[in-house]
Amino acid sequence: MLKKIMKYFFLFIAVVLIALPYAAKYGAIHYLETEKNIRATIGDLDFNVFSGRFALEDVHFYGAEVGELHLGLFAIDLNMLELFNKNILIDSIEIRDFNSNVSELPGGWNIGGIKLLLDESEKAEEPLDKSQDTAKPFDWGYGIRSLSFSRVLIDVSSQYADSQFEIRKFAIKDALSWFPATASGVELDLAINGNNLNINGDAKPFAKAPVLSTSVVIDNVQLKPFFKSLKNLPVSDVDAGLFADLTLDVAMENKGLQVLVNGNYGLRNIFMEDELRKIKLEKLMLNGEQKLILGDDVDITASLSLALEKMDIESLDGNVKLASIDSFNANNIQVKNIDDIIIDKSELKKLHLVKELNKNLPDMLRLDKLLVSHIRYQPDLAEVEKVELRHLVGDIRLNDKGEVPVLASIIANDSDEKSSVSSAKAEEVKSAGSRFAFAVKEILISPDSNIRFVDNSVTPVFDTKLHDLKLKIVNVNSADTRQAANIDFSVNIDEYGNMKIKGDLQPFSDKINAKIVANLEALELVPLSSYAGKFAGINIQRGTMSLDAKIDIKDDELDVKNTFFLNQLKVESDDAEVKDNIFKDMPMPLDLTLDVLRDNNNVIKLDIPVKGNINNPDFRLQDVYNKAMAKAMKFAATHYLMQAVQPLGLILTAGELIKKAAAPKFEPLKFALGAASVSKENKKHVDKIAKLLKERDKLRLTICGFSVNQDWDALKKKLADKGKPVPAEKDKTKQLLKLANRRAHKIKDYFISTHKISVKRLFSCNGKVLKEEKIPKVEISL
Repeated sequence: MLKKIMKYFFLFIAVVLIALPYAAKYGAIHYLETEKNIRATIGDLDFNVFSGRFALEDVHFYGAEVGELHLGLFAIDLNMLELFNKNILIDSIEIRDFNSNVSELPGGWNIGGIKLLLDESEKAEEPLDKSQDTAKPFDWGYGIRSLSFSRVLIDVSSQYADSQFEIRKFAIKDALSWFPATASGVELDLAINGNNLNINGDAKPFAKAPVLSTSVVIDNVQLKPFFKSLKNLPVSDVDAGLFADLTLDVAMENKGLQVLVNGNYGLRNIFMEDELRKIKLEKLMLNGEQKLILGDDVDITASLSLALEKMDIESLDGNVKLASIDSFNANNIQVKNIDDIIIDKSELKKLHLVKELNKNLPDMLRLDKLLVSHIRYQPDLAEVEKVELRHLVGDIRLNDKGEVPVLASIIANDSDEKSSVSSAKAEEVKSAGSRFAFAVKEILISPDSNIRFVDNSVTPVFDTKLHDLKLKIVNVNSADTRQAANIDFSVNIDEYGNMKIKGDLQPFSDKINAKIVANLEALELVPLSSYAGKFAGINIQRGTMSLDAKIDIKDDELDVKNTFFLNQLKVESDDAEVKDNIFKDMPMPLDLTLDVLRDNNNVIKLDIPVKGNINNPDFRLQDVYNKAMAKAMKFAATHYLMQAVQPLGLILTAGELIKKAAAPKFEPLKFALGAASVSKENKKHVDKIAKLLKERDKLRLTICGFSVNQDWDALKKKLADKGKPVPAEKDKTKQLLKLANRRAHKIKDYFISTHKISVKRLFSCNGKVLKEEKIPKVEISL
């Protein structure tokens, strides 16, 4: 009886074991179709408890809404014998020919039609109190001989990315906890949207300090699919190709996770676009060794180089190239930690700034090379040994409104963009900027640099070239506000002009302080006639200007002592009405004022002091200099006349000179009634005026003779005494005018014969009869 029972028992067990795979297969299909609304097919299911094998073949899931999943093979083989050695050993896990769509759903994911919803309402698990854990440690071994994925294709769609991942091969070999020092092989051959990512190396997952050591090769993996949603980024479009060829070592140390990267990685064909501009970059690469420790604190050390190739920044409409760089290299970058970075040397080649692509114009600024030596960055201070700009070329052109149109547009757009930043953010940036400081020991601009400036807002167009420009600035330090930066600048202007500036400046003190000496030599003034016409209503026909200036700024108070030398200056009025003409209050006509100021070498010397507070909102240097120039000319001319000419009998007083724009007149030369001869007193007076003419050889005189009615009686008596016929009464006016002209002629002749004054400098006017006066005279005016 017992044998019969045992026979049926084992027969039942056999039937159960044989039927179990089929029951599991059809039970799973029934569950998926009735409970999950998923149509499923399973080609084969193998489950053998004696051999430890479980396998699924040719599995298809079809979701009712979205998704499809296909599995060619899933097999797991458990080594049953190792259980007797208290080891859980999986001989192999194999997944092959797996295809699935993975899409994001509200609150979860859809994987091949299977919805996995994540319940965010679940409370986080309370952390375990290890002090109360009395369970015995798990002392079984565990491991896997072979894990293999092949021909796995997954299409992922989410709000952030649409991408395809193809695992051509993924393998792990011999990961056994009872042999912790034995390395396990790791290999991955992955394609991301058709671009390769390969990993090949070893791992020790069961070591006391687990490690992974592998090579990583990435072949231009496109990043655009991963930026499907850019709403949280300051750009509207992004694309780039990620590449890498490096070794990666990861170890779990006591301090935390340690990551060591050695090799090169970077991005190719970078493209970014925002509301205003688009950026294209051919290549950005880092090469070297980096070490990262992730623990309670983050620690980074590195020794590497940075390379950038072919960068272009254009306006969104494609009309303006804002900037372009041929290449940038930073060598020997040493990162001691995240707060201490040293760059031994960096070099930028072929920088171009602002070019209008639809116009045949050069770049606004070009630079052959920018060299920076020994940069050290720390949280509150950036230190630079040397900055050198080689072959700087500028081309600045103003339109008829006095603007650089493209710059005005850029500034307006940037202003609009900045205005959208919250005031709190702006204050945060301002606060951060106030804490950060920088120091540069030396800044150089090479002497082959030049700048062209064209101003179309004036007539004729102003066009000048600054060439052989040299600049050296030493000790620029925003951290030490008392540190004075030394400036040494020189430039040639057009063909013959030259300017030099030397001195010290404290640009970062709360109030600016400076002591600077500037020299300008032989600047041609004719090209400046465009501005002279605009601001003074004159045309400069000839002349050069030199300048010696001493600039002293103490606590924002400007005190400049300028000495101008105007050589061979010749100007003409253009008869234009000029608003706020700087010469409108001159005491004399401008040409006469200039002649008064000329020495015998045709040089005008003007001392023009300029003072003011540079922080005063009403302080504009151009206005200050215009007013100072006019004031200096007025003072110099008036002072000279009052000092040199007043003793000679100048009629106008200093006050009258300031108020009147008239030709100054000397005290008139008095004549006896009816006479034209020059008296001794008159000769003395003319002698002094002649001396003045010799000192100022550009001065000219106008000589006018006058008669009075009393001259008629004296003239008739004089003729009668000599026995000559007396003119008739009807000829009175004619004879008096003749007498007036004869008096002027006598004075003119005395200047010529006695003092050798050129006749070209002496001008006569028509004589007049003064009916209201009683004393005849000759008037001399400048």
